[in-house]
Amino acid sequence: MATRGPAARAWRRVQVRVWRWTRTLTMRWRASLQLRVITSTLAIGLIVLIALGAFLSDRIRSGIFDQRVTQILGESARSTQQAQRTFDSSTAGTEPDVQELLNDMARALQSGGSGDREVFLLPSPGNHAPIVVNTVVSASDLVPLISPELRTATALGKGQRWQSVAEPVRVASGVTELQPAVIVGSTVNVPVAGTYELYFLYNLEPEQQSLEFLQRVLLLAGVTLVLLLGG
Repeated sequence: MATRGPAARAWRRVQVRVWRWTRTLTMRWRASLQLRVITSTLAIGLIVLIALGAFLSDRIRSGIFDQRVTQILGESARSTQQAQRTFDSSTAGTEPDVQELLNDMARALQSGGSGDREVFLLPSPGNHAPIVVNTVVSASDLVPLISPELRTATALGKGQRWQSVAEPVRVASGVTELQPAVIVGSTVNVPVAGTYELYFLYNLEPEQQSLEFLQRVLLLAGVTLVLLLGG
């Protein structure tokens, strides 16, 4: 009890000082029309700036994401068509030839995009081809990012299917962070090997960094405007 008494008295003194300071500030605010006008103007301006900043940030984020996804879908569609034309014109008829064809195609598709992308060639679940070749992927540890729902939708063969994912990326020794990414899937017919699912994984970290930069600019502009308004 002896050790708790001084602490309790000190806390009580702090409460009294805070109450007095608050009471003094409230009385001054009520007595000064200029102070009321300034605080009210700053409060309204701050609320408007927060609402406007949130709206602009959301619109910018949607615009950057939608534009990039549209570009990705167009690019992946062209790459898939190119791959299908190559498969259609191929004369591969044996297992080694088809395996080499898939390996070459995966390397070509990986380097053929507008940015870094991973490529996955997976046999469709209902594929009953006369020969079986190994699955071809550019990053085996990222295959689990392809969800069963996306595989089921892609296997139907009704155009492209895509979904947003969080890609684990190693940024330093022993440090991995999740970065935004998009996976696009479609089907292709491989000679002798049957139907395969072709997936592209695009990392959206550059777009995320651009968005964060714009958000910082908006925040800085808002703070500067509030300070100017107060002045």
